[in-house]
Amino acid sequence: MVELTSGDFRKMLISGAKLLEINRPLVDSLNVFPVPDGDTGTNMSLTFSMAVQELGKLNSNASVAECATAFSKGALKGARGNSGVISSQIFKGFAVVATENKNVPFTAYEFAQALKKGTEIAYSMVQKPKEGTILTVVRAMAEKAQHLARRKKAVEFLPFLEKVIAYGDEILAQTPDMLPVLKKAGVVDAGGKGLMFVMKGMYNSLAGIEIPDAPTEDTEDPAVPTDPAEGESGEEEATLTGEKNISEMQRPNVIVIMNETFSDMRIVGDFDTNKEFMPFIDSLSQSDNAITGYSYVSVFGGGTADSEYEFLLGDSMYIYAQGAIPYQLNFKNSTYISGAVETFNTLGYKTVSLHPYLSSGWNRPNVYSAMRFDEQYYQEAFDSENTKYLRNYISDESDYEKLIELYEQKDEDEPFFIFNVTMQNHGGYSGEYDNFDQQITLPDYPGQFPKAEQYLSLMYESDKAVEKLIEYFENVDEPTVILFYGDHQGTVEEAFYDAIRGKSSSDLSAEEMQSKYITKFFIWANYELDTSWLRENEDKHDLHTSVNYLSSILFRAAGIPTSAYQNFLFEMRKTFPIITAFGIRDANGEYYTVGNKSDEIYEALRPYEMMIYNHVYDKKNVYLDFFCLRTNSSKDKPVLQKE
Repeated sequence: MVELTSGDFRKMLISGAKLLEINRPLVDSLNVFPVPDGDTGTNMSLTFSMAVQELGKLNSNASVAECATAFSKGALKGARGNSGVISSQIFKGFAVVATENKNVPFTAYEFAQALKKGTEIAYSMVQKPKEGTILTVVRAMAEKAQHLARRKKAVEFLPFLEKVIAYGDEILAQTPDMLPVLKKAGVVDAGGKGLMFVMKGMYNSLAGIEIPDAPTEDTEDPAVPTDPAEGESGEEEATLTGEKNISEMQRPNVIVIMNETFSDMRIVGDFDTNKEFMPFIDSLSQSDNAITGYSYVSVFGGGTADSEYEFLLGDSMYIYAQGAIPYQLNFKNSTYISGAVETFNTLGYKTVSLHPYLSSGWNRPNVYSAMRFDEQYYQEAFDSENTKYLRNYISDESDYEKLIELYEQKDEDEPFFIFNVTMQNHGGYSGEYDNFDQQITLPDYPGQFPKAEQYLSLMYESDKAVEKLIEYFENVDEPTVILFYGDHQGTVEEAFYDAIRGKSSSDLSAEEMQSKYITKFFIWANYELDTSWLRENEDKHDLHTSVNYLSSILFRAAGIPTSAYQNFLFEMRKTFPIITAFGIRDANGEYYTVGNKSDEIYEALRPYEMMIYNHVYDKKNVYLDFFCLRTNSSKDKPVLQKE
């Protein structure tokens, strides 16, 4: 046999999962790295069990590509623990290659390419890869497979696979020499062992060897260290980027709310109000379940789409000319651009956009399609009879009711990502309205700043609405994380700014003027957020960052694997925690205007500029896999075109 039929391939996948499940206790007993909690076999088995369930939804004549895609999708949905997530990425390689070569017979050559692609994806998922793990084993098998099938010539599949597996076993036996913690316990790597059972199950299916109902190998249970000091040091730990110990590694639902014109004006200067105007959001600064701080943006008083762009792609506006709008410049003819949305897609999320206003604004339908949102919802999706308006716009309260409705419509086992751009607080802030009762006044400035009072009253309404939203998700069983941030400040009386600053705008330095380009953000979850990524001098309740970093921070805090680009941004943030079109701040607190960068700063920022250029403009050499967790199939035709 030199070609696999879809039936052969399906049976191989099922058989591999079965052999792993039978030997699950053995794999669990080997688990001493990265955490000695004896669950590697269980996590891997649960991962592959979900993959088999997804495979079972296909009809009997499904192609190899369809089988591989379904198996990969199921594994991503069900991924548990580090080993499960890495395993799911290995088999994602099969889905990628099979889809790209859907009209090509699946031979040893394609199998070798699939292992190679799976290896590349798996390695990119790990922040600090350690050799002596499942990664080492799969890389070795991929290299062996490529050597055996390097010329696309006809290769008998069974002896080919036998040699690949034999080499995998050989490398697995060497893992104790690569990781001291394995040698100390007298075991091989648990994840590598689990992978070998999957590979041997696939071989057995093809060879017609019946899989027994009992473990295939006998071994003494190793002494598993329970004291982390006896197991490994923090430097030896190889954890997935952003990995989090959520129960059974269920992917959290992710809700991102970019609240129109939301900001905390107290960042500009001190002032008193007749009552607290955002008491709930203020209270989150005392919550163990929240990270709070300030997001630095590139626009003031308008330019919402630019803050969207910076968040969803991680690309900063600082490289663009003043007034440029990437949503309109870069997406007129684009069919695809990779970013945070596609990473969510790759991880099995249902991806949704929600904007309670006209779809025509900022070229959003084309942009969101290019980013690969599964569904888009605009003003027409709202029930006109039951929708509440404040002034001329749909209220945050009604907007969040729609958000909850969309969440409740998702499949039970499907994680949910929604990007919600609200509308309630849009400028301007003049006039009186029958449907809006202003609650906030400025007692120190009676009647002087009606725009500021209306604006602050809208912040009060936003605060109440988001409190109600969080109360709902506090009572949801599924892990859920909410990121809330403002796109820019509102345009109120300039005299109000002067009054609360005690200084005229004309007397401000560029650094002082930066205060008008800061909005508030928080990340809240109904489980414990990861804060291990914070730098030593950072306070989780006073975090200052720019919007281009927010998605990376969100992923890390939520325990979601990050792309190579997000990892790059995370490292960039250590040097330049704030990068906006208005100014740049380095790790030492030094401030630079964009047009006044020193040669040293320019050179330090150059790699980021090159990444942004490649991400959006380099049509021939774009590194798609770098910007999300996915390698795109040829059917997607991910061509980036510039006007």
